[in-house]
Amino acid sequence: MNIKNLINVCDIVAKFKMPIVSKTDIKGKITEVNDAFLEVTGYKKNDILNKPHNIIRHPDMPKAAFKLVWDTLKNGNEWSGFVLNRGLKGDYWVYAIISPNYGKNGNLYGYTSMRFGANPQALRIIENIYDEMKNAEKKGIYNDKKITLGINFLTEKLKSLNIDYDSFVKDLQGDFGKIEIKKVEGDGKSDFSFIEKLSISSFVFLILGVFLILGVFITLMGLFSE
Repeated sequence: MNIKNLINVCDIVAKFKMPIVSKTDIKGKITEVNDAFLEVTGYKKNDILNKPHNIIRHPDMPKAAFKLVWDTLKNGNEWSGFVLNRGLKGDYWVYAIISPNYGKNGNLYGYTSMRFGANPQALRIIENIYDEMKNAEKKGIYNDKKITLGINFLTEKLKSLNIDYDSFVKDLQGDFGKIEIKKVEGDGKSDFSFIEKLSISSFVFLILGVFLILGVFITLMGLFSE
């Protein structure tokens, strides 16, 4: 794959202490990004909002890979896998987890993508598979045929390995670069753990406050019991 100025995503995730996050509407236009996204892509927030998310798509990614993404999301399921992106600063591999977002009324209103550093050992395998998928796609004349040939190759490859796609990518990534994420109940949005947003000093003061309140409560209970 033609990779230019490869960026270390793990360094950026470590710097911001959170994954690279972007959100889109149902048509794939960017509605929200975090600072880690801006850092890795090199875009300014005002320049990237309302732009199609495929603005960071790398030209060497197989077309069939994105067909698989959209088919999974349209069925209401979460998709995860390895993606090569291209920003203004250079190219970067990520392990992406993309989820559909639903409102309180149950209607789909967009998608959230959280991206982590990809397992380097996994990329050796993924790059070969993506290259073979692209070679399969070259045999087609029209895009639809190219995509079908790419998906057929991947399907046969996974069949020969006796594993499904979801298990395959998760096994390859393993525990590499994981950050604990929780779902915020009620609004269907993804957010980071509250504790992760606190600085160390804030967390210490929070714990001391809890113990102080607990001590006052115990003292009052003792007075009332006399």
